[in-house]
Amino acid sequence: MKTVIKKQQGYVVDLPYSFSFYQEMQPLWLVSAAGFIGLQAPKLTEPFRYCELGCGLAVNLLVAAALYPQGHFVGVDFNAEQLELARRGAEAAGLSNIELVHADFASLAAQQHQPFDFMVCHGTWSWISPQNQQQILRTVQQHLNSGALFYLHYMCQPGSDRMRPVQQLIKRVDCSLPGQSSAQSIEQAKHLLRQLNQAGVFSHQPGMTEHLAALCERDANYLAHEFLTDYWLPEHSADLHQRVVQAGLSYLCSANLFDNLDFLSVPAEVQPILATVKDPALRETLKDLARNQQQRQDLFQVQPKPLSPALQLSTVQAMQFQLLPHAPEAEALRFQTPIGEILAPEALFSTLLTRLQQGKTSFKDLQQLPVFQQQTAVLLQALQMLIWAKYLHPVLPFQPSDSQQQQQLATWFRQQGIALQLIPQCGTAVHFPLTTEFTS
Repeated sequence: MKTVIKKQQGYVVDLPYSFSFYQEMQPLWLVSAAGFIGLQAPKLTEPFRYCELGCGLAVNLLVAAALYPQGHFVGVDFNAEQLELARRGAEAAGLSNIELVHADFASLAAQQHQPFDFMVCHGTWSWISPQNQQQILRTVQQHLNSGALFYLHYMCQPGSDRMRPVQQLIKRVDCSLPGQSSAQSIEQAKHLLRQLNQAGVFSHQPGMTEHLAALCERDANYLAHEFLTDYWLPEHSADLHQRVVQAGLSYLCSANLFDNLDFLSVPAEVQPILATVKDPALRETLKDLARNQQQRQDLFQVQPKPLSPALQLSTVQAMQFQLLPHAPEAEALRFQTPIGEILAPEALFSTLLTRLQQGKTSFKDLQQLPVFQQQTAVLLQALQMLIWAKYLHPVLPFQPSDSQQQQQLATWFRQQGIALQLIPQCGTAVHFPLTTEFTS
């Protein structure tokens, strides 16, 4: 009987990772996030190089390669089976600007690559060993151009700490079942968690009962990669930032735009206290505590170059925006945020959405609306809230082609049960029910 290898380097390999797509990792989103805070970013109208560390099934890379023909995209993962599926997707779509590298982070750091303008890492950092984390930082230090952007997703304290006992329980269930697959261990763990939930074990923790009930509905692939790894390492953002700074990068902001809007994302009672704090590391620590932050999507840059105020304004004014499918009506618009529901000011958002419903529009044109005259900062904040909520998206600064590769990739996604619709003019994709028909 063939022995199934469950883990390599402490990471689950007998189950593929669940399909995932994150708009925040796409080039236009990253460039826009930097532009919103007044920093130069790689130009998307010129050839660029982009690397994803721990790319898994490489769905994010496949989307980007199809929508940014001027880019060269490199995905790195040590799971050969996942990369093979990604290669089949690239071949089915006829994509020639994507390269999939079977390597661990130590061997990658030792390889010679042309430098990159973007490097991203999602769902990997907090689930690998400290040694592998250090290899990622070595790779970042060695292989990024000046001005390059680095996106890093990780589990954050204090919010992730509440799941530490659950993670330990799931891991112990797995250890108690030698010879069983990761999928079998997860099913046993879900059964035990449901029993404990019904017995009221978690009732003293606000929201935990509902959270675990929803968690037990997730598939085994997701739960195995989330909880069965040998390493499960939430950390304080200030500590992580210090490590990345030592690798030669500077922290810019969050790629999660809501987290950059302190007046909304930090509870009102805490904002006067936050206003007295000037030290950047202390501010981030305070914000994480006030939000009970569970995960972060942080954006760093090599040698950031601030734009002059005039150039920043002209850069933002030239940006165009377009509503995404399923954007809401203006009336009684509510944002469901990590710190609670926020009711959008109808006077602002009704005018804004009415104009955007007419078609793509520039920031400069929106400034001419009476409600936003002399209110540039308010307009910028409103747009970022809509972008964060996945209702709105910046438009590419070049004319996208409705290529055969895009159509072939969309077909392949459907065949694999991947519910994504490409939005070429925005350089991104959106999730949709597989029973729904869309046209580009």
